[in-house]
Amino acid sequence: MQIWRLRWFDKREISSFRYALGASLAALIAFGFAWEMSFLVPVLLLGFLAPGAKRPTFQGGVLFVGQIAFASIISLIFCIFFLDYMLIYLPLLALLFFYLFFTEKIKPVPKTWLLVSFLLIPLLGLQSMKIAYFITISLIFNSAVSLLIVWIVFALLPDPASEQTENIPEITKMEAPGNSDREKLQLALERLIVVFPVVLFFFFFQWTGSALVLIFIAILSMQPGFAKDFKAGKILIAGNLMGGIASIVVYEWLVIVPEFYFLGLLVFLTGLVVSINLFSSKPVAPLYGMAFSTFLLIIGKSTTGTEDAGASVWIRVLQILTAVIYIVFAFGLIEYFKNNRKDRKASRLSKKIAPKLS
Repeated sequence: MQIWRLRWFDKREISSFRYALGASLAALIAFGFAWEMSFLVPVLLLGFLAPGAKRPTFQGGVLFVGQIAFASIISLIFCIFFLDYMLIYLPLLALLFFYLFFTEKIKPVPKTWLLVSFLLIPLLGLQSMKIAYFITISLIFNSAVSLLIVWIVFALLPDPASEQTENIPEITKMEAPGNSDREKLQLALERLIVVFPVVLFFFFFQWTGSALVLIFIAILSMQPGFAKDFKAGKILIAGNLMGGIASIVVYEWLVIVPEFYFLGLLVFLTGLVVSINLFSSKPVAPLYGMAFSTFLLIIGKSTTGTEDAGASVWIRVLQILTAVIYIVFAFGLIEYFKNNRKDRKASRLSKKIAPKLS
């Protein structure tokens, strides 16, 4: 089944339209029914529709949902047995995070879901184990809904027959493929150094109300390529600021026209503008995807929440920007010390060699 033959459109145009359609369809379903943590569905679904993503097979889809279910249940079990013993639980959590950051056996889309599940379930379990049970079921349900929506949009807007490949997709890569084990180990340690101190603060102070910051830090930590230098960091901040401003503008329009169909239309049009740039050859194309993730996260949390949505839009924009600035600063600081260390080694080496040459 498909909308039309699409013989006049190339793969990039089809992918752009599918990206916007999938995001708006996911937003309408998630925001309309507004079940627990439903606002995550449109955000985490984008990895399945990003540049380079392929339609997942049935077997790959079942494996994806199975991974999320397994991780969520294991996380819940750990909460039940170890959450009251933080000196045991936190080191185990750190080891788990290190493995997720290091391994390449798990692809980026399910890996992001796994990180979110291992963060949310124990954090909210500190507040109430009943909430932890609901979050566990919700994350599994969210992953299944995301996959179903992906299959629907790929059925409506398939790639040209000659270019169809079935696989679990990968998020647009920020790092060069083929890293050595030493490079992977170093990157995993850097990610752990950046993310885990924040996890500790959230756990010790039980900042469940600001879980959005922790989620966004975890998501951004998987894509640290933009934090390698100050210029790239500024672009990252600017991109997410654009997403935050767009969410404020769209929310104000929804206040004027509080209709459900209008929400879907605004998400679709925003997604279309984003996808045209995201699927282009521009150097900063991936930033449009990040901006759109920010936009969906803020709009979703604001429209599905029960608190004062108008005020929460601004608060969440500030929360997201705090997370982005932290990621940029933390990875930038690590990069600074690495470069400093290389310079000192080079200086010591030149001092040893210079007398021999003279």
